Amino acid sequence: MEKKVFLKMFFVFSVIMPISLLIGCASTPLAIKPLKEGFDTRSYKNVVVAECKAAEGVMVPSDKANRLREKIAFFLSSKYSHQFSRISNDPSDLSDDYLLIKVEITEYNEGSKMARFMLAGLGRIHLDVNVMLFDGKTGDKVGEGKNKETFGAGGIYGASIGIDDIIDKTAEAIAEAIGENKLQK
Repeated sequence: MEKKVFLKMFFVFSVIMPISLLIGCASTPLAIKPLKEGFDTRSYKNVVVAECKAAEGVMVPSDKANRLREKIAFFLSSKYSHQFSRISNDPSDLSDDYLLIKVEITEYNEGSKMARFMLAGLGRIHLDVNVMLFDGKTGDKVGEGKNKETFGAGGIYGASIGIDDIIDKTAEAIAEAIGENKLQK
């Protein structure tokens, strides 16, 4: 009897657990689609993260939308302060030459830590956003992009990750796309 239990446990830990870790997460890298010829995010001196709001019919707690807005400004400031003179998440903090960032959350699901702990793939976290970039002087939309993040790893690791971690990852992806001028070809 002990040999059967051992074989079952061996199978679970050597086959099922590694596979369940591979089911964990997926993301779509954000690349900005330029809407104007010659558009370059690095040509702006200032960046304002104006708003992060939920799309119609999508329920997002206001503290989570605010976190996304604040984290985009944080990652721009911490990684690209050499590139932009001023980075702000205050929409009233506008100057002459700025890139205005607006984010719309199109899908939001906090998932379930308990379900992820029990089995990888259950209780997934999901966050999809549309990013819109506007020229501050003209008000013209100059770029746009989409970012999708899904997380569903299992076990202790899956239970240790929450929506705030995915919001932070999304904010960092947005900041990198803008700071590094990642444009769709």
